[in-house]
Amino acid sequence: MGVSTKIFDNVMVGLNLQKTEDMKTPSRMHSHFLAHGTMLTPDILRDCLEADQKLGFEAMVIVAALIDQSRYSPGIIADVFEEVGMSGLVCGLNQGDGPDPLGGDEKLVIESLRAQAAYAIALAERDCGPELFVGPTHAKHRTQRPVWPDSAFDRWIDAVEGLANETGLRVLFEPLNGIEDGTPTPFSTIHTAVCGRKKLGIHFDTGHARAHGLTPKDLPMIADSIGYFEFANVGRHPLYNQMGIDFAAYARSMQYLPEDCEVGDEPFDPSVINAFGLQKLCTTTMSGSECLKRDVAYLRSLGVMA
Repeated sequence: MGVSTKIFDNVMVGLNLQKTEDMKTPSRMHSHFLAHGTMLTPDILRDCLEADQKLGFEAMVIVAALIDQSRYSPGIIADVFEEVGMSGLVCGLNQGDGPDPLGGDEKLVIESLRAQAAYAIALAERDCGPELFVGPTHAKHRTQRPVWPDSAFDRWIDAVEGLANETGLRVLFEPLNGIEDGTPTPFSTIHTAVCGRKKLGIHFDTGHARAHGLTPKDLPMIADSIGYFEFANVGRHPLYNQMGIDFAAYARSMQYLPEDCEVGDEPFDPSVINAFGLQKLCTTTMSGSECLKRDVAYLRSLGVMA
């Protein structure tokens, strides 16, 4: 069951957190479409954008793989963002029933990602989003990788860099949780792989970092490569229910992030958790829209949101 409003208010009062001089306030804060559901149509997107805008968000992350690309072109989706006056960021996803980027299907996966990246290009061309393409583009949904074969991984990094150069987008790799990504040190592995490659970087999710034993103290070591920093809790619970993550320390560590680093918040609605088969990983029962509302209050208490 979700935490009662009274308990939530008491937690917020008890925090009494203040913004310090060395904290970085992002130019805009992203919500996430997965806080609302998996059915992404222009009408649904418009409703979700307007709802999140009222909460104080200025941008939203969408998963292009959820869009019926035969019906809704990149231009149609960009139209909605432009009409509402919100910025958009596109997350790429290799679906579990699709080709594997590390299984010899590089060309097929690149073709899929190219179609998804077209939505990021359309947003950037309208001035409705940065020239970024984020997400677990080295992974396959719900497929664990205990060890990445070095040759296959290096080849995939080269292939994605080629896509980045072709599209003009910077691609940010998102290390996943310990169930889907069993590599001992995925964050440092990806950091090493993207170093020196201007068109590649890291999508840093605090929940996934926690799964691999990282803390805010580790952030400065890889901050130079982070292009998208995402507040997310263990089990996708609301942020104030910290679940072992020191979000206040992360807020203070934001000073190490690059000036153009985008920042967001990613809860999941239970409907998304069920549809994606993530019940063992994501144990929250709170609606995503309610979680976003409470996360806004918490992020404001940290000085992250205005």
